[in-house]
Amino acid sequence: MRRAAARILPAAIAVLICRTVVALLLLPPWQMPDEHAHVAVAEVWRSRLTGTAAADPGRERDILASMRRYNWWHDYGVATLAGDGSDRFVDAPAGFTIGIDPRSSSFPKLFYGTIGAALAVLPTMSVTMDLYVMRACSVVMSLLILAVAWWSRPADCARGTMAAVLGVLAVHPQFAVMATSAGPDALIDLAGASIWWQSMRALETPHPLVRLGAAWAIAIVAALADRMGLVLMGIAFVVSAYVLVARRKQVPGYLFAILGVGAVVAAFLLARQPSVRNALIGAAGAQRWLAREAQSASFAEAFHRGLFDSWWLSLGWVRYWAASWWYAIAAAVSAVAVLGMFLIVTDRTRPPDFVRVAFLAVAVQAAAIYYVFFRNAVVAQGRHLFPVIVPTVVLLCVGWEACFPLRWRPHARVALVLIVASLDAIGWLTVAIPVYGHG
Repeated sequence: MRRAAARILPAAIAVLICRTVVALLLLPPWQMPDEHAHVAVAEVWRSRLTGTAAADPGRERDILASMRRYNWWHDYGVATLAGDGSDRFVDAPAGFTIGIDPRSSSFPKLFYGTIGAALAVLPTMSVTMDLYVMRACSVVMSLLILAVAWWSRPADCARGTMAAVLGVLAVHPQFAVMATSAGPDALIDLAGASIWWQSMRALETPHPLVRLGAAWAIAIVAALADRMGLVLMGIAFVVSAYVLVARRKQVPGYLFAILGVGAVVAAFLLARQPSVRNALIGAAGAQRWLAREAQSASFAEAFHRGLFDSWWLSLGWVRYWAASWWYAIAAAVSAVAVLGMFLIVTDRTRPPDFVRVAFLAVAVQAAAIYYVFFRNAVVAQGRHLFPVIVPTVVLLCVGWEACFPLRWRPHARVALVLIVASLDAIGWLTVAIPVYGHG
């Protein structure tokens, strides 16, 4: 049994490596969300670090030329603009909807400065090659998510359940797609997985403060690295409060006051950072209440359908989708898991702590998505839930197996991984290859 368990993590990593290699070979440059912006900002920081007085520090002209060469406009859903001579994002023609300035202070130094420093030690390459360097960094961090998920196994969680979690992560369709995205998403997802890991250890160790402190440090780094990381501060606070309450007999009462004061101080210091402050202002949005469009039933349906479907699979900046029956199978799997979680929650036995913490983490992330996106009538993407993908998949696997008798659960776990793997294979065969395989 131990020998078999030791092979689970390497096997899951090997599977994900194979899938990311396929994604890197098949998915064209600039086909992930905002890749042109992420590369441009990294180029700006490289020019600053190397002291290069370039007329185009973000290499926007080169990026736009590369986007034209790879027919980005067609895959974005607008007319091809091959003859357009724009050399700045903000001057790009109608149809280019992401008119950002890569020199803006809204982009945090921690992430882009680090990537820029890495690019600075490499020979000067084309912007397309720099894009692939950033994609490779995301692959490495996504592989680390698998390791962190395995290390986080709670004491009251069956080893077979965590093996299923790793299996689902390794074959999850959208996870492999986002693992090859040139941007901060993988870093924030790794931070979220690491907070989950430290939370699990805090529930079990006699001295949880070190683990909770590590979770807070990770959350602060994530908040400084990208605006999506700000939500991890809330998750760290809620999870810390739960752990302290669960361990209240071993933890002095004054630590609750320290937690509250620490949260206020951390929020104040973070808010002084330009990138964090701008992100908070943007998150507040223009709407004090629900936007008029968000109050309609049709928008609510589109919002939830888009969020769910793109969590499972969506390509080309949420442009290319699988067939409706594909998502129906994913919905059926999710419905079984939801039923199982209902059975766990309504059972007379107290749900395990790791299930409760997973609920809290997912709830905080979902609340942030609703506040920022739903309130302003903007359809969110499934990747916005990926900072809590490990606890989400834990709930999926735990809920799924709860619907089966104990003697059937090992087979149920294998069946779940095989179903998700089949959806992944079908997704590549029916969506990715027909769309991008011609190139």
